[in-house]
Amino acid sequence: RDVTGVQTCALPISDCVLPAVFPMSALGSIGCFLNGCCYGAPPQVPWAMTFPTGKLFQPLTPPSHPLQLYEAGASAFIALVLPKLVAKRRWLPGSETLLYLATYFVERFILEIFRLGGSAGAFVAGLSAGQAISILGVGACAVIAIRASRRPVIGDLGVSLDTVA
Repeated sequence: RDVTGVQTCALPISDCVLPAVFPMSALGSIGCFLNGCCYGAPPQVPWAMTFPTGKLFQPLTPPSHPLQLYEAGASAFIALVLPKLVAKRRWLPGSETLLYLATYFVERFILEIFRLGGSAGAFVAGLSAGQAISILGVGACAVIAIRASRRPVIGDLGVSLDTVA
């Protein structure tokens, strides 16, 4: 229930709010790039970059994937493309949220291939912890979407921007 005592559903709200996460993620990744953290593994590519380590006798990292820029680009792409796909049809409440979350998990799985440090090491079956969580996340989104598609729709739980203003 909300402050007025009316029972509300969080799904339409998350459908409205979640699209803003990807532009924020892109900006956050640019911040990581400028700070020199969250870089990727050493690659054999010409655009590899070095980052400051903060250590006196080892001032720079070996050339590394600019993973922060990959993530910023992927997040910006999702922020620009998914709203266009979503706008083309009417969705059940929560469906957009599941689409955004599943897309994020796929992005995370792919980016983990280029990651170094933290939980990037093999966790289970040769996958990093981030990749394993991503697989579970996509699976959970699929299960929720399948279960939701089998339920009858009672009323419209959608949020109209005309009624909010």
